[in-house]
Amino acid sequence: KYGLEVQDYCMTAVCPKPRIVRPVITFVGNSYLLVEVPVTPMVKSISFNAYPVNMHPKMPPFSFENKLNGWVPNLSENNRKISLVRLNYPLNVRITLKSANSSNGSEIYDVYINGIGDDAAELIRTIRTSGIKRVDSVGNRLVTTVVKPNIVYDGQGRFIITALKNTKTFYANPSRRLNIDFTPMPNGWVKNKNGDGVDRVATPEKPAIVDITLIRNIGNQQEFEVSIIGSGQPLEDLNSVIVGGIKRVDLIGNQLRTTTLNIIPFKTQIGNGNSKLSLRVRALPNTRTFYVNSSKRDIKAVPGKIPAGWKLNNNQDGIDRIIR
Repeated sequence: KYGLEVQDYCMTAVCPKPRIVRPVITFVGNSYLLVEVPVTPMVKSISFNAYPVNMHPKMPPFSFENKLNGWVPNLSENNRKISLVRLNYPLNVRITLKSANSSNGSEIYDVYINGIGDDAAELIRTIRTSGIKRVDSVGNRLVTTVVKPNIVYDGQGRFIITALKNTKTFYANPSRRLNIDFTPMPNGWVKNKNGDGVDRVATPEKPAIVDITLIRNIGNQQEFEVSIIGSGQPLEDLNSVIVGGIKRVDLIGNQLRTTTLNIIPFKTQIGNGNSKLSLRVRALPNTRTFYVNSSKRDIKAVPGKIPAGWKLNNNQDGIDRIIR
């Protein structure tokens, strides 16, 4: 008559209230009733406590004759209230590569949240309400973007997420620490220190090599070719610095004048995974130095060939003319 209270897990910003289910009851002989209650993976507990207070003295006490795997039975109020609470299943997040874009280096991953219980519900609720934090390396900065994927839940939370070429980490940041087992983990990623996300594995990158050679003399001027050979982030860092402008310092009378040379390097593939950035600069007879004005001091680059009559400057971000 009064039904059973069924409480679902909280997987949204507003948690659901208990719902009343009036189950199908079948009489089995003269000894007992068979009460069938449909249960989905979203159900956290089932309880009988909806009868009026004035019926309490008339209610016969309950007792449990057997144990149910995955559930904990509870009795209260002189054994006249009964509830079944589901145990937490281990929380596992399975991440598999779905596709990769060879032109821009982005990757699409399938993510599966396995496990029934408060931990799985907490993770799904966090992603639905607060999203997933994606941290990308942009130049010498780390930029955090909130991504809110569409989670489909049918006993297993499923969604897709995209990692950019420069993505360093994904994390969920739930309100409490969760014991998440990431299995399987895609190649190139590891579980982060907080246990709520994954970090891209930092692979050792060789520094880029900067060669400067004299191409020709034009009157009393010199034209140099600058070749930067490398791959990965070291090459990208140098490219962004060069596009920001090369400084040429000339001695005019007794004063030094700085000119910014706006040059766009030309990039070519040379094999073995390496690329080459090529550009040309011209030195006037009174030019004293060339340098890149970079605030990024951890650019991975080493000097290669340096033309005769020039030397690497003290900051190691350009060359100075040798004055004899």
